[in-house]
Parts: sequence; structure tokens; C-alpha cells
Amino acid sequence: MNRYLIDPNRDPNEGLTGDYYHLVYAKNTFGHALYQTPPSSWKINRRRDQFYQPYHQQLQKLLSIKKDTFRNLFSIF
Repeated sequence: MNRYLIDPNRDPNEGLTGDYYHLVYAKNTFGHALYQTPPSSWKINRRRDQFYQPYHQQLQKLLSIKKDTFRNLFSIF
């Protein structure tokens, strides 16, 4: 997913610094505003629910699978 849509590497509970509207960039890498009007909290929450949460749920699922695989692999020794 494009980080201008929502940044999956930001902690949603972290205090924000820099050019962000919560999990969404306010400016691009050249310092230009991405929006004439900042996205509403409703739109940001929708992006979080539609993109950020599923992405992190899938990551957690994959990590759990890997942990279980290696836990089982090393338990035979």
C-alpha cells in the first residue's frame, strides 16, 4: 500500500510528530501539501479500518505461524 494512503509503520497510539494527520501524511517527501483540505477523522478512521488493521492482522498471523513452526522444530531437540 502507498504510504500516502496510510502509513502502516506508525503506531496509532504514538504521539505524532512532523507532517501527519494521525496515520496519514500531510505532506509528500518534497514538503508539498497532499491535501487542499485535511482528511476528516472519519476518513482517516476508515483508512485505518480498511487498510491498516487488516495489514497488521495479517502480519500477526504470519508471525504466529513462524513462531509455531520454529517452536515445533526446536522442540524435537
